[in-house]
This record gives sequence, structure tokens and C-alpha cells, in this order.
Amino acid sequence: MKKLVLAGMIVATSLFADAPVNNQNQVKNVQHKQMKKHHRINKRNFMSLVRNLGITSVQRKQIREIFKENRKNRIKYQNSLVLSIKNGKFDKETYIKTRKTMFEENIQKRAEIIAKIYAILTPVQKTKLEALINAKRKK
Repeated sequence: MKKLVLAGMIVATSLFADAPVNNQNQVKNVQHKQMKKHHRINKRNFMSLVRNLGITSVQRKQIREIFKENRKNRIKYQNSLVLSIKNGKFDKETYIKTRKTMFEENIQKRAEIIAKIYAILTPVQKTKLEALINAKRKK
């Protein structure tokens, strides 16, 4: 009888000891998925709107080609921190100049991509895109 009670107590203890760990993992997984979704929506704002336009397979192929072309012509940025540290000294001006240049070139590339994708859209899709942008702006 004592063995049966002892075995029951061990099983019950192990079940309750394991429950909070599983619950914590589930909470972390849910939070991770929510953060990924949030990041994905904000990361590619324009492309998330374009996906809602009902683009055709031909348009989809053209957009993929635009991104392939962009990957081929991507500027290889050197690490601005590496460029600004020489002979054991940090050059603040070099770092700032490098980061600003990278930022400006990135904006120009992104604008070119958006212009090319916008040119692919039909007039109906363009008006729908404008409505989506205005609706998103009001939120």
C-alpha cells in the first residue's frame, strides 16, 4: 500500500513540475509567432499591399525578376565599423559618412524597385493600392 501511494505521489509531482515548463514554451512560441508576423508586416510594407491586389501569375514573375535583378546588382557594403577603426583609433567622421551613404543608396534602390513594380500594375490595381495605402494611413 505504501508503495502504491508513493508511486502516485511521484507521478503527480512529475506531472505538475512539467506543466509550467510546457506552458512557458507555449507562451514563448505564441509571442515569437506574433513578433514574426508584426515584423513581416512592417518590414515589407509596399509588398504586403501589392500581395492584396490580386496580381496575376505574369505580374508575379515580373516582380520576381525585378528582385532577382536587384540581388545581382546589390552593392556590397563594407562594414562601416571596420572602415572607421584603423590603427587602434575610431574615426567618427568616417563612420557617419559611410552610414549616411549606405542609407541614401538603400533609399534610392528601394524607390527604383517600387517604381518598377508600380509600372507593372494595371490601372485598377493602382487605384486599389492607393485605397489600401490611404486606409493604412488612417489607422
